[in-house]
Amino acid sequence: MKKSLRNLSIIEMITGVLLVVLGVYTMYNPNAIIGGVIVAFAILAIASGISDIAFYFEFESRTGAAPLISLLGAILSIIAGVLMLFNINLSLTVVTMLLPFWFIAHSISRIAASSIIRSVGGESSFWLSLIVSVLGIITGFMLLFNPVASLATTIILVSFYLMAGGISSFVNGISHLSTSRSL
Repeated sequence: MKKSLRNLSIIEMITGVLLVVLGVYTMYNPNAIIGGVIVAFAILAIASGISDIAFYFEFESRTGAAPLISLLGAILSIIAGVLMLFNINLSLTVVTMLLPFWFIAHSISRIAASSIIRSVGGESSFWLSLIVSVLGIITGFMLLFNPVASLATTIILVSFYLMAGGISSFVNGISHLSTSRSL
């Protein structure tokens, strides 16, 4: 159990670093949103979904229960990522719909797991994860209901959300890693 929690922590930290890197890259290269960044978003959506599924099953095995909505959000993240990855031409036209659903699904998944995050990572991890998740839902709905919004504004919102989500994932990974050492 200690080793699987350690592995989960490392996956969470790697996902966090990748999200921050993608957020910074997106902010400083707004024209890169076409093509390459769609592929990167797809890969990160899939990685995020896999990480959330691992999180779900690890804590279900440890506590005997885990929020089903967390698993559903992870599956939606993977589906969104696969759709974006294998339909790049389609993604260019519907990215304004896929990204908001990914943001919303991933954020709901994190909120559903917030009590587990609190018990494993402590109060600071809980509040950071909760705040970032609420911001992710707000950002997701803003993108969903205003697809004609300026691309620059969208890129900035996406960049900040990715960086905040990455920092949250990294902090959660560190918290889980320190918890696994104390077991």
